[in-house]
Amino acid sequence: MMLLPAIVAVVLAQPVTEEVPVEAALQAAADAYRAAPTAERITLTVREGPRERTESFVVRLDPAKPGSSRVGSLALEFGKFQAWMGGGQLVVRETGVDDALVVRQVEARSASEALEDVLPPLVLPGLAALGGGLERGDLGPLVPPLVWVWAEVESGAGHDTVTINGTCDAGPEEVVLDAKTGRIASFSVPIAGSDAWLEASCRPVDPGDPASWRIETQGLAKVASLRELLTPPAPIAVGDVLSAFPVEDGTGEPWFVDSLFAGSGAPEYAALLVYRAGCDAGVLDATGTTLTKLEQELTRPGGTMLPAQVRRMTWRPVVVGKPGDEDRSRFGERKLLIAWSPARTIDRFGLDAQAVIVVVGGDRRVAAIIDAGDTAGIERTIRALMPKPANQHGDE
Repeated sequence: MMLLPAIVAVVLAQPVTEEVPVEAALQAAADAYRAAPTAERITLTVREGPRERTESFVVRLDPAKPGSSRVGSLALEFGKFQAWMGGGQLVVRETGVDDALVVRQVEARSASEALEDVLPPLVLPGLAALGGGLERGDLGPLVPPLVWVWAEVESGAGHDTVTINGTCDAGPEEVVLDAKTGRIASFSVPIAGSDAWLEASCRPVDPGDPASWRIETQGLAKVASLRELLTPPAPIAVGDVLSAFPVEDGTGEPWFVDSLFAGSGAPEYAALLVYRAGCDAGVLDATGTTLTKLEQELTRPGGTMLPAQVRRMTWRPVVVGKPGDEDRSRFGERKLLIAWSPARTIDRFGLDAQAVIVVVGGDRRVAAIIDAGDTAGIERTIRALMPKPANQHGDE
């Protein structure tokens, strides 16, 4: 008689499966990630024959509003990198690089597309569920498009799951949900274009306050790619293209020297007065006066729809470091540009100077590098670059 309760307990403990509509299972996953902020540690294992490789990362997701399929903000922690997306920006930083970070504008683009532009391929099933990709059979990069076939609930044995099964050209795919929360617990999918297989487990972690996910950009150089972030800044010499030179305008937006050469009547050369914050005011004033004089004197005849005389050069000040009030007022209405990283800007010119004049042509190649303390050398060098046009008479 004592055996009956034990037999009943064993029978009740056996898993029970029941088929459910695929659409309902997919909707449950979408609802789970659209309801409130979530965070998960995803452990990925790539298997190819006898070889396998495992890595893990943390992803945090916050919908734009409860029930929305749009991402309000997103944060990633993977290896030495951290990433944050929000407010129309994607920001990536690396542990050990303390003077710069990657900043990309992502307005009017999907979160997954923006990530793919900057980061190595990452499979983020929660993001796919939130944004609707899971319902469409799109789990993101690396995973081939799939068609969902059937789903079933398995209950008992202390844990209830929903398994969604699909198929693609490379074979079957499987996504397992926690039946109580609707969130993804694991998945197993082939990797597109290879014989490798990707298996993952997803463990919930505390998402914290989404406001705390933000990566601050103030006071750091902004670069366009991970390659630029991780590549040591190379020296810049005469004849080199002025590239990977992170400068921003007064609003925090990236600035590029190309903007000085846009449109008809563009100058032939632009001079950048690049100086360290706290540079001697006398040097800056004397250099600014010299550059303004040259800007006004070096002209060429205009043409149709242009002034009679067109300036052959222009110039802009670039402060390296946090600008003070005197920096913002010193150059009048001339726009002050800001560079936050000496190593990525002024140090690359090879002059041990507090201020440097860099003359750039319309092809972005450096035509001259001059110590700003050498006022006579500035005038002599710039005039030599722009000899008087043959059809221009009189003294300049």
